Amino acid sequence: MPSCDMCGAEGKLVRALVEGTELNVCSGCAKFGKAIPSPVRFVKKQKEVREQKPESLDIIVPEYSRIIRKKREEAGISQDDLAKKIAEKQSVIQKVESGQMEPSINLAKKLENFFKIRLIEKYDEKGGALSTKRKTAEFTIGDAIRVKQKGTK
Repeated sequence: MPSCDMCGAEGKLVRALVEGTELNVCSGCAKFGKAIPSPVRFVKKQKEVREQKPESLDIIVPEYSRIIRKKREEAGISQDDLAKKIAEKQSVIQKVESGQMEPSINLAKKLENFFKIRLIEKYDEKGGALSTKRKTAEFTIGDAIRVKQKGTK
């Protein structure tokens, strides 16, 4: 037997417009809306299946500190000059180059744009597991921990 969309009571239902939405309601709940004079048809509700887009995850490459230091030295600029040019503190640049601090995604993007290098890798979610775009290996939580550990050494 059909049940009221508002209170769940079973019994005879009427179609009503309640706050802009058409509902099948019992006579008690019909007073909260405006009755619609049309025959009530009951259609079994189907579960809505949404196609989920695979999410991607940005990860800083493990050897970020070596890459940044090498590019800065090749460009012949000091840590202080680099910091001024990308609007960061010199202490942040020093910590990133020494491996004491992993750069944020925003900082990594600034450095990528400044030096024309790759510091961020993208991983796409496939079936609950993460894999690289190369599709040769699955990326697991353990891999993320290893990437993080390599970056802090």
